[in-house]
Amino acid sequence: MRSYSIFRWLVPICLFLGVTLNSCSEKSDPIPNLVLEKQTVQLKPGETVSIKIQSGGNTYKAISSNPELLKASITNDEVVLEAGEIDGDAEAKVYISDANYNRVEIEVTISSYEQLVVNKSNLTISQILFKDTLTVSHGEAPYKVTINEPSLVDLTHAGNKIYLTARAQGSGIIQITDAKSKIVDVALKVEAPRKSMNFSDRYFGHANFGDIAVVDQSVKKLTQATFEMTCNLQGYRGLQTFMGLEGNLIIRGKNDDYRETHPIEIAGLGDKIMLETASSFKLNTWMNLALVFDGTKTELNQKYRLFIDGLEQTLIVRRSEASHQTIDLTSSNDGGRFEIGRANGQEWRALRGMVSEARIWTVARTAEQLKNESCSLSEDKPVGLLAKWDFSIGTDSNLIPDSNKGKYKTDLIISNTKAEGSYLAVNAPISIFSAFNCPF
Repeated sequence: MRSYSIFRWLVPICLFLGVTLNSCSEKSDPIPNLVLEKQTVQLKPGETVSIKIQSGGNTYKAISSNPELLKASITNDEVVLEAGEIDGDAEAKVYISDANYNRVEIEVTISSYEQLVVNKSNLTISQILFKDTLTVSHGEAPYKVTINEPSLVDLTHAGNKIYLTARAQGSGIIQITDAKSKIVDVALKVEAPRKSMNFSDRYFGHANFGDIAVVDQSVKKLTQATFEMTCNLQGYRGLQTFMGLEGNLIIRGKNDDYRETHPIEIAGLGDKIMLETASSFKLNTWMNLALVFDGTKTELNQKYRLFIDGLEQTLIVRRSEASHQTIDLTSSNDGGRFEIGRANGQEWRALRGMVSEARIWTVARTAEQLKNESCSLSEDKPVGLLAKWDFSIGTDSNLIPDSNKGKYKTDLIISNTKAEGSYLAVNAPISIFSAFNCPF
């Protein structure tokens, strides 16, 4: 009787457990997420918009954080938003929930102002000195226009037009802001196939650092400096000008073509200091030429150093009646101008060759820097770079833009070598600019 009693109790327990286990083994339907077509909305006063509910648990509710500003309701699985009448900008949120207690938010901006609209979101300029225009079609004037890389382009704007002239290769972001602080960004890219200019004894370039000296006197008393250029000479001529300050500090060729040797000469202080390379420079060969001055040194071979393709050259001292303690970039016999390709207003001192790039530094560059960066500068913000003239322009021009990333810009003006003593700007035709492939 006792065993029968135990069995009588076990049967219902087993039946209960069987039902329970069987129920657990059945898979229940997953609870759907609450998903809306979009969760950010911009409206004008009085405007109505519907947002589709793409999935959820039905029995939807919509609650506005500010019902007087923004009405919210549900109609046929859509959230209906209606903006109130306002003058200015306002923001509100709408909270959407379903039967499964899911919840999402819609962020709503209501503005009585025009939305800022620019005709391009991306802009590519294919050559240095090429021009382009952006147009603001909607927004609240006046507009403010800035760029995170000012060295890339010259920017001007008038009314709803933004005018750009490319100055250097690279990428940046143009930001347009209207009077109501609405902002639009335009991605900018400037492409600049590498080129060189054939000076061919017809053209020379000159720059005036005196404009900088008006606000920054340091350029008149540099304890260090580097004159650097990448060039290809096609003929010898005595005193032909590479670059520099005539009567102050200049790099030039020494001998005419009938002479046996053709060293590069460094002359300064009215020829009271004169040094020359122990070997001749080669014709029809690209070279990166750099004169490094360091006035903190006392020995002449440390104060004046010349590098070709990053290799220091042996210098022979021909005259040393005086030497520089500092360099004044505003002082020369050419009206204070720094020149490339001519000196003293004399046509016969013209450069016979091509130039692809020239740089002026207010520091003494190292041999390693000169060698590693002869083709292009890898430094984002090169210390001491005062001017950088890249001859990779894409149109007829009377100047080579300064594309250094510093706070001063000193363009290189192109003039006619044959017009002796003249510094008037002349247009150099695009035909004298040719493709350049850096050999270093």
